[in-house]
Formats: sequence, C-alpha cells, structure tokens
Amino acid sequence: MAINITKYTSHNLLFILNSDQSIKLATAVLKGYSHNLKITHNLVEAVTALPSFDADILFISWNLKKTNVKKFYEIMTKKFGYLCVVMAESNSPLVVNDLMKSRIPNMLLPPVTGDSIHKRTLELLMKKKTFFETFRRISISALPAQGNWGKLEGSKSGSGTWQLSDNENIEQKYYGRGDYKPKFDKEKGLWGRFRDEFAFERIVPLTARQKAGKDEIEDPYQLAEYLPSSAEVQKGLGLDALINDLELKSVPAETTITGKARATTAKIAKSVQSAVDTSVIRTSQETQSIKKVSKATLTLVKTDNFKGYILGVNASDSQDEDLMGKVRSNLKGSLGKESPDQQSHVTVHKMQLDEVAFKVWADRNAEFVINSQHGEDDVAFACFASSTIMEQAGKDSGVFNVDLEKFLIPDTDLTFDVYIHFPENKKFIQYLRKGSRASAITKEKLLKMGIKNFSIKNEEKEFFNSYCINHEINVSIREFKKKGEK
Repeated sequence: MAINITKYTSHNLLFILNSDQSIKLATAVLKGYSHNLKITHNLVEAVTALPSFDADILFISWNLKKTNVKKFYEIMTKKFGYLCVVMAESNSPLVVNDLMKSRIPNMLLPPVTGDSIHKRTLELLMKKKTFFETFRRISISALPAQGNWGKLEGSKSGSGTWQLSDNENIEQKYYGRGDYKPKFDKEKGLWGRFRDEFAFERIVPLTARQKAGKDEIEDPYQLAEYLPSSAEVQKGLGLDALINDLELKSVPAETTITGKARATTAKIAKSVQSAVDTSVIRTSQETQSIKKVSKATLTLVKTDNFKGYILGVNASDSQDEDLMGKVRSNLKGSLGKESPDQQSHVTVHKMQLDEVAFKVWADRNAEFVINSQHGEDDVAFACFASSTIMEQAGKDSGVFNVDLEKFLIPDTDLTFDVYIHFPENKKFIQYLRKGSRASAITKEKLLKMGIKNFSIKNEEKEFFNSYCINHEINVSIREFKKKGEK
C-alpha cells in the first residue's frame, strides 16, 4: 500500500459536523495545505458521500445530533477500514470532559484549528504507512509451535502485548494480545490465552539498532489502536448496508415539544425549539431527570403578536447563565427570521420559585414545554402568555405609573425603586428602595392617604415585569399545590 505523505500532499478529509461555522477558519488553512474537504451534517449524508469522495480520514463531531458517535467510530474503523478522528466541535468543558471519558483512541481536543487538523492528518497517515509496511495480521493457527514469549519492552503490567521469537529464525517476530503469557495447548496444537483471534507477524527485518537493543521494537497494537484493527479490511467495502443501520441513530435525546401551541404561539414554539437545539450541549452520558425545582431563568418575550415569558430550568436546580445567554441570542435571531418585519424583544432574568414538580405544573399550565438535554442535566423551557407585561413607559417624565393596589405585592422583594408623586410640589420622592419589601400595613397606609399609583423609572421597566411575573407564577404554583401535584 503506497501512501504519499508530505507537508503539501493533497488528502481527502471528510467532516461530519453540526455546523460549518465550527471549522470556518480551519477550512482556509486546510485548503492552503492542498487538502480536499467535504463537509456533511449527518451519517446518511456522510456515508452516501464516501464511495465517490474516497476519504483518507473522517473527522467526526463528538456532539453530532441523533448519533451514537462512539459506536459509529468503532464501525467505521473496525468494519469498514477508515481512519477516524472524533473532534470537539465546542470548547465547552462539558464537551471536553465527556469526550475524554469516552476513551475513544483517536480524539482531537480543542482548540481545533486548521493546523491541528493538518498535523493529525499527517501523523495518522504516517502511522498507517508504518503499520502496513511493518506488520501483517495472521491467524493464531499460523504461529510457530515453538518459541519463547516475552512481554514486549515498555508495555504495562497485566494486559499487554506479548512477543514470540522463533527459535529457528531469530529474525522472525510474532505478537499477540492478552492478560497472561501465551501457553501452548498440545491437544489442540495451538497457542492460547489470547484476547483476539488473530496475531501479528513482523514482515520487515529488525534494524541493527533494534538488534542491539538501542531502539525499541514497535508494538503493533499501539500503532493499530489509532487504525482499523484489521490490516485486511478493505476501506469502504459494504458501505451500502450501513446507510440502513438504524442502530446508529439517536442516543442523546432530541429537543421535543409537548403541549399544543396556539396559532399565535406556534412560531414562538418553533423559534424556542430552534434556539434550544442550537444552544444545548448533548453528550452520551446518562442525564439527571428534572424533579422538583426552585430556581429558574425567566426570558421575557414580546413581539407584535405575543406577550409572555419562557421559564428555563434544569435537573440540578441551578441557573445556567451561559446556556440562557445562548438561548436568548439564538431566540432573538430565530424570531427575527420568522417575522423580519415585526419588532421582537427578548430579555433574561433570574427567578426564585416556590418549589414545584416543574414538568407536571408546566404541562398543565404552559402554552408548550421544550424538553432537551444539556451536559449531564435534562433541561426544560416552558412558555406562558401573560397580560401583566408593561409595554409603554413614560415619555416626558422618565417614569411610568402603575396601579398601587394591583401591583405593590406585600412581603415580596422589590427589583426596582418605588417613587411616589406629590402633586403639591410636583416632585417624585423615592419611597422604597430596590431589595426592600413593602408590608401589608405600608400598602394599606398609602391607599388610605389616597395614593392610587406609584412610579418606576423607565429603565427599570423590565425588572418590574419580572417582579410581576414572579408573583403570577408563584400564585399559580400555590394553586397547583392546593389541588395536588399528582
């Protein structure tokens, strides 16, 4: 097998990624090294392209949607003879940690750059060239019946590579993999205690330095762990059957919607699903399920056709600001695409809830619920319409007025400063500070004084909205608990 490897030799590299953007900068560098690139986005697309593209190496995203990447890697290397690299498409520590836990022999950790991909390409092709020029796979029955087995220099204790030196031809070397020293079974006429049903034969003589013990002898198994396990596998043979292999599909859960969104919220549901789907980091790990939660992230959503909010929670009952920031950004972009001529506004706030079995409560009360996976957690995003969201602010005074009896909630932390307007001197006086609470007695006192409204600065309008919604949500949760959470 002749393999030409130089710095600027053209090689065919096939990528299977969620998004072209993840290697956008790398592609220019790789083309500068004269590589031919093909980017695909799912298994069927990739496998269908292989016969005509004849890839030298497959670069597979670890977080490829709807895919058991580890199984796909094993099938493509062991069964179909391709060199494969599993790469991190994101720099997230969750991705890196999960990829390292997978113990896939050949992985590429971030930062993934054009130079790192090029370097790994040359390294793997050189290993492949050395492997096929140095070793040949043989059946256990083809091993000579006599000889001395010894642990190959440099291998660890326990499981490892054993080397057989032929007494009649000291230049000939054979290698087998196992936990114990191979033992000859006289009745069967075979060597036993091997982990595999095959061994390797060295097909090139030892160098003078290797004979003198100055250079270590290569371990074929250490070379082969980056390569197809069988030197006799023909690359790509039988790929047609792989396209219909349903076992490769869907290990990490797909983002799903429950509940029936109304016509006015159908586009919102689609936009939220798209935003979540492009923000979460799916892994092959078993996830923690959402049970009772007390923390949520509130996303206020206002368009020309919808006023409401989305509550985001996760199984570990923590507030993932990074995830919510991505959802917010993607949601704004998605809403803009759905309704380019409409005004949309998305803001995010932290929220403390009365503890609740979130999914049961949300399924009963929300317009829809988005369920997905992010790292080791299940995550959910529930959408609610709301009539309490304040849209108009004061134009001249810099403040807006709200109904005191309706909106000053006793014994609740204020997220804004409260101002009272006194007509006699035409001044706004700060009556309560952000973070303080108004007692029921204070509220009653103000009403008896004839004060029907209080004022809030325009710039704190969104904090007022989140304050009202927080109360609205907790009232709903308390009513839900009274009726029973079953």
